[in-house]
Amino acid sequence: MLNLNPVHIQSMAKTFKDAIEAFNGNDGKNRDWNRLEQLLDPDVVLITIKDNVSVRGNKGRGRKAVIDFLKEHVATDIEQFILDPRFPPLFGTNSVKGIALWKDMDEPGVVTMKPIHFFFRFSNNNTLIDRMWASPD
Repeated sequence: MLNLNPVHIQSMAKTFKDAIEAFNGNDGKNRDWNRLEQLLDPDVVLITIKDNVSVRGNKGRGRKAVIDFLKEHVATDIEQFILDPRFPPLFGTNSVKGIALWKDMDEPGVVTMKPIHFFFRFSNNNTLIDRMWASPD
């Protein structure tokens, strides 16, 4: 049986919640990119939701590359990461995973809510996110 330290779970939960709030902003607007960047490990890697490619290569690796990628791909859209209350996130030793809803506007004027599987891994005593991955359901 996995024995999880309640302090570590609280730390992960706070970082996770803060990151979602910073990313979502107010209905996909007014995102807090600076706050989100501070919640990422300096060597964070993002695996993209649409094609499962890691954000690195010519863009580099780390906070700036991930934030630049997110700004480029979601800054002008309404995309949001919404936890599905039917499926509470599962916390592991240094990770959280689960099912969420991805609010998107693939076609102009058409808002969709797509289920996604997500996995976040944490570093620095569970206060920073060092891996982010999501995939369509």
